[in-house]
Amino acid sequence: MADISVIKTPDGSSYNLKDSSARSDIVELETLYNGLDVIYAKKTAVGAPLIANTVSDMTDATRPYVYTGSESGYFNGHWYYYDSSSWVDGGVYNSVAVETDKNLSSEGVAADAKAVGDKINSIQDIQDCAFLDLVQTPTLAQGSISSSTGEVTSTNKTRRLRTPYYLHVPNGFKMSIPEGFRVFLHFYSSETYEAYVGNSESWLEGDLTLSKPMAAYMKFVVSRINDGTLTPEDLSSSPINLKPVSFTDKSLSIQDKAADAKVTGEKLADKIGFVQTIDSNNDLNSLSLNGVYSWKNDSVPSNSPTMGSAVLLQYGGDETRSQIIINSVGEMYIRYKGASSWSSWRQMQSTLVTL
Repeated sequence: MADISVIKTPDGSSYNLKDSSARSDIVELETLYNGLDVIYAKKTAVGAPLIANTVSDMTDATRPYVYTGSESGYFNGHWYYYDSSSWVDGGVYNSVAVETDKNLSSEGVAADAKAVGDKINSIQDIQDCAFLDLVQTPTLAQGSISSSTGEVTSTNKTRRLRTPYYLHVPNGFKMSIPEGFRVFLHFYSSETYEAYVGNSESWLEGDLTLSKPMAAYMKFVVSRINDGTLTPEDLSSSPINLKPVSFTDKSLSIQDKAADAKVTGEKLADKIGFVQTIDSNNDLNSLSLNGVYSWKNDSVPSNSPTMGSAVLLQYGGDETRSQIIINSVGEMYIRYKGASSWSSWRQMQSTLVTL
């Protein structure tokens, strides 16, 4: 009789159910599945949840509630279900959208402005973000790059290091170069050496800021200032860091002052253009203008990675363009368009909180 305790996975490897760690994994998965199944059943069996402004309003233990109050221990916008002894937090209800006050007084403007500013700054602080598409510490390999053609000229030079891939820098960057080293920048209009545009014309040292790159893609070469031998390990303890140039001014002190809120709003509006509502008749692949777009829960445009209401920020030029989506539960998705087509959407792990 065949040993049914051994499972063959699609890749051909074996999974022994007699192994204690395997049994433990199965128990964990069953527990998780059962828990999710209970929550799903609660949400689907009784239809749409009721609204409760206070805990005392939650009188029907057979129905879930969306809490809209401010009592301690309960969260506005979360849904709750009764588990026979107490009300259990089911998380952010998926129909709750990002909300701001559209009828603010001059005293109240700054409060929403600060919340929106914090949201934007938290996006900027996320590394490896396709909207900025910069690697914080680029990988380096032996070799150099021709200043006339942009091609790799050698992969075994003992006094030069190079980035082996193209860095996407359409919106500018800041580069921190360790003491004793220098860099030579090369720019390309797409990810191929045939699209070589030009270079920095000289070696650069110290901390650099480039807000308007020569082209959307870049490689660079590193050497010692004294032109001595160099390996990737020599920069492991003091790496070259690459960071995006902020598109808002973080030095602004946004307190409870309408004046600061006005400055922040003007700077943001100047950078991202306009706000437009779109719907299921629109295609995210075909948005032609930079700016902020939004849509409602029941009218999601084509090629969105997430269902439900969301806000999209599009920024870039004719050759390259980036999009960021934040949906109503605080999930963020990013992608960028190169010379020919859009990349796949990637969901970012973050701690963004729904406003």
